[in-house]
Amino acid sequence: MKKQLLVCIFLCFSFALFAQPSVVAQTYSEESIFTDINIALQYKGQVKHLNLSGQKLKKVPKEISEFPNLKTLDLSRNKLTVLPADIGLLLKLEELNVTSNKIEEIPKEIGKLSRLRILKFRNNKLYDLPKEIGELGRLEVVDLNGNPLWRLP
Repeated sequence: MKKQLLVCIFLCFSFALFAQPSVVAQTYSEESIFTDINIALQYKGQVKHLNLSGQKLKKVPKEISEFPNLKTLDLSRNKLTVLPADIGLLLKLEELNVTSNKIEEIPKEIGKLSRLRILKFRNNKLYDLPKEIGELGRLEVVDLNGNPLWRLP
């Protein structure tokens, strides 16, 4: 009987222990890729990589300009129709991916992104490009496939 009681206490204790929600301290390194803008906003100055792809966004969150050290921004596979002029405030941006949206125009402020190396606008609705795109002297990759482009700067 004592043995059964001990086994029962052990099982009850084990169940209670495993039933508790686990608390895990989440730490972010310099190279963490944030996929939730609300969490990223808690680390504004530390965020270098923001991936908001496939989140069915209709507008670029206005808070996007609050990340002064952002290097990569992935807004692909959403429902965006406009890329805001505030994109030009992301002066450390090196990679911008807005593939598979419905963007019709690239804002002229894109020319302020002097560190931009990779620009992906594949599968949007671009008919022309702003002349300011010529100011991006560090561009290594430009992907404009799948756009009905008819005029280049």
